[in-house]
Amino acid sequence: MMTIASRGKKLLDDFIKFRYLIGLVVFLFVIAMNWNGSSISQWDSRVSDRTDGATSSVVLGKSRPVRSDEWMVQTSFYLSQSKNGLKEFNKKLTQDGQNMVISYNSPVESLSIIGKPFNWGFLFLPSDRALSWYYAFKGVGLFLLSFEFIMILTRRKRYLSLLGAFWITLSPGVQWWFFQHLGDLVYFSLAILVSVFYFFASKKVWTQVGMAALFSSSAIGFILVLYPAFQVMFAYFIIAVMIGFFFKYRGGKVNRVQILLAALSMLFTVVVTLSFVKGAMPEIKLLMNTAYPGKRISIGGSGMPFSDTLAAMSYYLTNWKLPYADATFYNNCELSSFINFFPVVLLTAPKVFKKIRRENVVGFSIFVYCLIMLVWLFVPMPAIIAKITLLSYTPFMRALAIYSFAGMILSIWFVGYLMDHKGMLSNKIMYLLVAFLAAFYAWSIISSPMDAYLTHFQFLFTLLAFVGLAGLFLFRKYKLFMIFMFCFVVGTGATVNPINKGTSAIYQKKLSRKIMSINRKEPDARWVGEGDLYNFLPALGVHTFNGVAFVPIMKTWHKLDPKHTDNDIYNRYEHIHTVIVPTKKTSYQLLQADSIIVNLSIYDLQKFNIKYIAGPGKIGDYHTKHMKLKRMYGQDSNGNYIYKVIYN
Repeated sequence: MMTIASRGKKLLDDFIKFRYLIGLVVFLFVIAMNWNGSSISQWDSRVSDRTDGATSSVVLGKSRPVRSDEWMVQTSFYLSQSKNGLKEFNKKLTQDGQNMVISYNSPVESLSIIGKPFNWGFLFLPSDRALSWYYAFKGVGLFLLSFEFIMILTRRKRYLSLLGAFWITLSPGVQWWFFQHLGDLVYFSLAILVSVFYFFASKKVWTQVGMAALFSSSAIGFILVLYPAFQVMFAYFIIAVMIGFFFKYRGGKVNRVQILLAALSMLFTVVVTLSFVKGAMPEIKLLMNTAYPGKRISIGGSGMPFSDTLAAMSYYLTNWKLPYADATFYNNCELSSFINFFPVVLLTAPKVFKKIRRENVVGFSIFVYCLIMLVWLFVPMPAIIAKITLLSYTPFMRALAIYSFAGMILSIWFVGYLMDHKGMLSNKIMYLLVAFLAAFYAWSIISSPMDAYLTHFQFLFTLLAFVGLAGLFLFRKYKLFMIFMFCFVVGTGATVNPINKGTSAIYQKKLSRKIMSINRKEPDARWVGEGDLYNFLPALGVHTFNGVAFVPIMKTWHKLDPKHTDNDIYNRYEHIHTVIVPTKKTSYQLLQADSIIVNLSIYDLQKFNIKYIAGPGKIGDYHTKHMKLKRMYGQDSNGNYIYKVIYN
């Protein structure tokens, strides 16, 4: 008779053996159920009046208002693309139009989509199912890639690799940034490393062909993320791991087929990338010369006292609480990172890396990378060095997130290394490590804003959880460590994003139906979205004057401001909040680095042939000698109206 332990072991073995089949089933199931992880139900609080029979789209969990870059911006971009033919340049998004590869690498019908497999569903599926494809492909793909990468890293320790796959995929940094740059770059970085390893390790030609294709797709995707604040540090991480791979596996032979495939793969990557760059060069130049983020320069260091910076290295201690209570000193996304035990690795480094051999050279390479990152996080550099290394693009909080990612990967490697070297650390050293870790974590919390965020009970729980987990793997209780660590990462990451069904939060609304009805009759009409509707309208497929502009709409702004008086306000990546005003002159206000208010004069509407205005503004009485407004809809329960602009 099988014991509970033996049954559990068989279940894990079967899960690992059939992981690709299980992944395929999960992928298809998510699409069939029309599920996604979007927080678009946040629109329910802004556009509340549903069509008859429509209900909340949230199946399980909680939508996150803080993830507005996802539900308000990126999801709207993707749906706008679906409505407007997946064109690389979307003329209906803002008055000047937007390059949609630059705009969050949205789905487009061009070669560049090869680098974004999460978007392939938009080529042949309805938009809601395509959104399910995005979440399912990315989640399942990242899990499988993480498993393979940890197998490579830990000398094929299957159970640790399974834990590592959950640890990476459900990490707060991935889940809070799942639809954005950080989630993409974790996926692409691991895919590049896995493809390179198996390309050279395998002797099967078809495996080499598959890995060359995976490399090209992932390298294109990595480049076209177009967010150097994360990309530069991830590129250095990839280089560090590859250096480790080279020294560990040097001496292997490379045949002619591999040389040919590698050359073709690199050539294809370069051709696709350059074809995009050539077509998008005008927009890239505009973007690089913006007030934000184009001219932002980092020189290293945090700008805080040393003790505050040291405490910030442990901000991940709070990440377990983020799904249940919003942070009080950063927003949840900014604060989210990756759970790691780097302080333990740092203190044991003289022992672990006393001699650099093949068995520890990859770990050493990642360890050196982490040390270099720590220097960048603590020490300001001369601007010339920051620019030459491209680290000038990486501000402190972005660097901190990637440092914690590298620390997580190193921590998993370290656990595997301890499993192979059981007598490496004496009991005395292990007790000292646990005591130091408890003291360091306690000091980090008490000496930082984490102290105000965590209650006394939560402070004790945090210490017990992190010190206890470290104690388990240090004292070689690996099974218990894996069980408790699995529970911890599930509780920390799996509860971040909701399970949402379809896109009814946008399309099954009375306001949406009215706007789309008008748009079918007047598909070329230009709209202005007031209030939060500025990036709701693009999802409906209408030509929107404002919205969110990755590339500033300088032609429009200079038409309104011919002397360029407010150039520093509007020359930026910008959420364009627009208010219709009865004054004769349009004015601008800077809300924050990525957000402006345009007080758009009714006298300027005709310059852009604005036909409709939607939003909560009570502007029905506004008029001039040459125009008046006619109410077409509203007021609804959110105070939204639709006005038609009638020119005399």
